[in-house]
Amino acid sequence: MSGNSESPESCPSINKAEVSEARDALAKVCNHDCECINRSITTELEGIKLDIAILEGKLLPEVISQNASNTNLLKAKQANVEAIIQHQEEMIHKLSEENSIFKSKLVSLENLVFRLTVNNLENNDRGSATNSINTPSVTTPLAV
Repeated sequence: MSGNSESPESCPSINKAEVSEARDALAKVCNHDCECINRSITTELEGIKLDIAILEGKLLPEVISQNASNTNLLKAKQANVEAIIQHQEEMIHKLSEENSIFKSKLVSLENLVFRLTVNNLENNDRGSATNSINTPSVTTPLAV
């Protein structure tokens, strides 16, 4: 076991040149494996990029079309809401005018009622005064 713990350079049966060659060969094998793995990964990444580009090419026009449709739909809804608001504003204006007319008529009616009430009270006061003067008392005999 102690032979395994020694470095190859300290072992007398293996010369330094062989160790160096072995290291170089090992490095080439490792480097070759890494290059192969890197090429494989790069190839897979390029394939994925190509798939993404194809999907974008297929999906992008559809997304643009959907956005255009949604934009047109929103514009139509906006125009509809604006028309409703305009109609409501017109109705509010019309109701406001009608309200002013009704207020004016109400004031006129209140004035008329007030004048009629005053006139009626004056006539009642005059009428009761003339009635008491001009009306003879009528007495009826009591039946016994």
